[in-house]
Amino acid sequence: MITRKGRAVLRSATMWGLSRHLRDLLALCDPQLHVDQARQFLPPESLQIALFSLQQLELIEGPPAPPPRSPSWATDAGERRLDP
Repeated sequence: MITRKGRAVLRSATMWGLSRHLRDLLALCDPQLHVDQARQFLPPESLQIALFSLQQLELIEGPPAPPPRSPSWATDAGERRLDP
C-alpha cells in the first residue's frame, strides 16, 4: 500500500526524480490498484527490485521485499583478469 509520502511524491514534481519504472509501480500501489496487477506485465526480478527500492524510499509499505541479488555479470566481471 502506498504511504502518505508516496502519495505526496505522485502528486508533485518529485515524481520525475524516480525512474519511469518506479513511477509506474508506485502508481500501481495506489489503493484502487493491486500489486498483483503489476505481476501480470513486469518480470519477477524487475518487480522485486522496484518494490525493494520503493520500500527503501519509504514510498510504499507492506511485507518487506527482499533485497535484490547481485546479477551474475556483476560478480563474474570481478573474477576475470585481463592478461596483456
